[in-house]
Amino acid sequence: MRSPTTSNSVSFPFFDTKSDFFFTSLCGHRTGMIAAYCHGDKVGVMLLRQNANKGCLRSAYTLGLILRDRNREESETYLQRAISVDYLPACQELLSSQEVKSKFGDLDSNTLKNYFDPISLNRLLGRMYLQSAGVRSVSTSHCWNPCCGRWALKATQNNSRGPPPLQYPSKYLPALSPSLEHSLLKLVEEDACDASKGSLKCGSDNNMICGEKAEQMACARPKVERSFYVSRMKMCSSCRRAKYCSKLCQVYDWRSGQHKMECQYL
Repeated sequence: MRSPTTSNSVSFPFFDTKSDFFFTSLCGHRTGMIAAYCHGDKVGVMLLRQNANKGCLRSAYTLGLILRDRNREESETYLQRAISVDYLPACQELLSSQEVKSKFGDLDSNTLKNYFDPISLNRLLGRMYLQSAGVRSVSTSHCWNPCCGRWALKATQNNSRGPPPLQYPSKYLPALSPSLEHSLLKLVEEDACDASKGSLKCGSDNNMICGEKAEQMACARPKVERSFYVSRMKMCSSCRRAKYCSKLCQVYDWRSGQHKMECQYL
């Protein structure tokens, strides 16, 4: 059974916190999350993909969650990638509770809490949701886990396997500024250039080409190409009121005693 590593009282499971990759991947993950949740822009998903493809398990797991309604095959691909190295939150999504217990043993709330996004990021996402009345008006819900800042379309009470009606909360969110949008698209485009050239980095001419492509992409993106909605929440099967972005949050909220105490009264 794996144990998450801890550094200065803050735990980041399965990352070498002394490596450059740790800091790069953490910044990339945060940037992607902010673009996707605070601006409702698909460039956030592009950044998360870029980060996950470089080996960031947190980004791979996040993609598994937010894409499960839009692209289930891709969602499961990223979750399986994280499961292959026993990343607990991903295992909770696809494996049975017995399989998770056999791999990790009995999990308490303190262990589960180690896998949450940084508190500063969760507070930012939560504040954006609370300040966006329009977002809350289109059938969205905030994760009931008080330690999580994520929000998404509400879970549905029917048994339909189809995707929910298209609703774009992003129309109520502030758009990325043109300069920031250009910078993020350039970052994605330059990374694609580097990947296509193997170990060779883009030279000055290639960087100019990448920058021009990014600027063209930013100018040419219609609103429908920018808009993104995060997949539906999960619902407590007992009270059918509490909604969670993930199995991790649902199990944590129960084992911390919060929802276990309130569920019977909802």
